Parts: sequence; C-alpha cells; structure tokens
Amino acid sequence: QKTSGINARPTLHFQQTATATNESGVGRPFMANSKNIPHFPTTLLPMHYRRNYQQGGCYFFTLVSHQRRPILTHPDIRHALREAIEAVRQNAPFTILAWVLLPEHLHTLWQLPDNDANYSMRWNQIKRRTSHQCPHLAPIWQRRFWEHTIRDEADFAAHFDYIHFNPVKHGHVNRVSDWAYSTFHRHVKNGIYPHDWGDSYSEATINYGE
Repeated sequence: QKTSGINARPTLHFQQTATATNESGVGRPFMANSKNIPHFPTTLLPMHYRRNYQQGGCYFFTLVSHQRRPILTHPDIRHALREAIEAVRQNAPFTILAWVLLPEHLHTLWQLPDNDANYSMRWNQIKRRTSHQCPHLAPIWQRRFWEHTIRDEADFAAHFDYIHFNPVKHGHVNRVSDWAYSTFHRHVKNGIYPHDWGDSYSEATINYGE
C-alpha cells in the first residue's frame, strides 16, 4: 500500500469527462479551485497520439534528453532551463506544483490557468530557449514529451510522490533529501513532507512515461 507524503490536502471535486484534440512559481498542491480535471488513460505514446487539452487542467509531464544523454543536470542547462521557464511564464503563466531534474530526464506537475490549455506551446518555447542558450550541448531534447492529465486527488498524490522519489528510484542518491534538483526541499519547508520522507515509499503501478 502506497502512502502519500502530502499532508492536509483540500477536498477536491473532479469531473470525470475528457476531450481529445489535435496537437498543434511553485505552488502548494493542490489548488483548491481546481475543477474539470478529466480522466485520460495513462498509455504509451503511440505514433498518432492525440493529446488531451483541458483548460485549467493539472498535468504530469516527462521530458527526456536526446538519446538519453546524461546532460540535463549540467550547470549550463540548469541555468538555461530556469531562465527559459521564467521567460515563458511572463506571457504564458503556469504553476509548477512539483519538479525533479535528473541527468537524462525530468518530471513535473503543472497547473494551467482556468482559461488556458496550451501546454504544448509552453514546452516548445522552453525547449527552444534552452537549446538556443546551450548550442555547445545540443541537441538537448527528444522531440516528443509524455503528458498525463491528472484525474483526481489520488492520481495527483501518486504522481507528486513519484516525482520526488525519482532520484532514489534511479540510484542517484540513497535518500530523497539528498537530491538537490527537485521541489522536495521546498515542500519540506512548507510542511507537505517530513524531511525523512521516502524511506518506506512504495511506487504505484502507473506508467510515468520514462
């Protein structure tokens, strides 16, 4: 039985509806006014995958480096990625609820504004800006990315915990608190997690797009 590290989450009300369309800073989880979060199956990304866009939705993303090269924690890329995110959020805001950066991939949870569903535009700009600032490390990104629409509070908790445990899962550190490149430390400070969280973590059986 998996135990979430999230404490005192507000009661959420989710609407189990979904639509699929053509593909064209850090906040406390979960936003109390989040609504209309649809169910969308977590399946492998097929060749003719049609992304799910839901205005105001909460989404889990996985992005992988080109040919899984262990470059994403390089200081130049970390700096460029941070600047790219801040630049994009100036005109296309979103809230990062959870984040982890590993050498060859990253995971994150985003909350989009109520009247907006265009996460693809945001990721395209972030990837392009990062690559532009680091030509000496290009190519940086795989062309596609994994997206999963969060459907309810349990789904959110599973992905939230998975993100923060990921460095231990992949053998980079022995304890969650030992990894610098995640939002875990911020959530410890905010009382979401205890400092020693993760010692008894058991991963949910979900496809996380790795």
